[in-house]
Amino acid sequence: LIAFDRPAPPTDLLSSPVRHLHLNISWRAPFLFPGTKTSYTISVRNVNTSEEIQREGLEVTHFIFNGTGGGSVCDVYQFSVAAVNSAGSSDQSEAIHRRLPTLPNIEASIESLTHDVVLEDESRVASIKISFEPAGMCGDPAMASYSVILHGNNTGVTVGEPHFEDGRVNIVMNNAEVNTQYNFSIMASNSIGNSTSEDSECYTTDVQEACISMNGDNVVVSCDFARGSQAQGCQ
Repeated sequence: LIAFDRPAPPTDLLSSPVRHLHLNISWRAPFLFPGTKTSYTISVRNVNTSEEIQREGLEVTHFIFNGTGGGSVCDVYQFSVAAVNSAGSSDQSEAIHRRLPTLPNIEASIESLTHDVVLEDESRVASIKISFEPAGMCGDPAMASYSVILHGNNTGVTVGEPHFEDGRVNIVMNNAEVNTQYNFSIMASNSIGNSTSEDSECYTTDVQEACISMNGDNVVVSCDFARGSQAQGCQ
C-alpha cells in the first residue's frame, strides 16, 4: 500500500550497554499506516570530532552502534532516528547524547602501582600493601571493583578487600613469608566486564630477610622490589 503522508518521528530513544564500545539504541515506533512499509534511518554524530554516519533501511526499532572504528573511547555521540515510508521521511527524533560503554583502563592504573612490605613483629611473616590509582573509565557509570591475582604456589597468603584512601586503591596481602618471591597482577571489573589479567604486567615482590633489621624496638624493612612482565611464575 502507498502511504499518503510522512510518518511522525520515532520517540523514546533509549540506550543500553552491550559490551566494550558497543551501545544498543532503541526507540518507539510512530503510528504506522496499516499495510504500509516503514523503515528507519539512524544518524550518529561524534560530538568531539563532528564525524557523522547514517544507517538506512533498518526494519527493526533498535540498532547496535560499534564505536571501535575510530575516535576516542571518551568521545560523546549524538543519536537520532527518522522513520521513512513511501511518502517520505519524518523529521528527526529528539536526540540523545551518550558515551560508549568501556572496560576499566587497567593499564593506566598499573603504571602508578607501588607496594610496601611490613614485617609483623618477630614472626618473619610480612604483609604486602599494594597501592594504585583507580582505573580510568568513560561512559559506564558503574564503579570498578579490583582484585589481586596471585600466580604460582602462594599457600597461606590471603588477599584483603580493596579500600580507597587519598584517591588510591589499596589492597593488602597477608601472611607472606620472608625470602619468598610473590608474583601478582591486578584486575579491574565493571558492569561491562573484566580487564583480563593478560592485559596487566606481573609484578614481583621479593621479601628478603636480609632487608629486615631492628632499630631499637622497631622492625625496619628496606627492600627494593622488581617488576616486569617476564617475571618467573607469572604465566
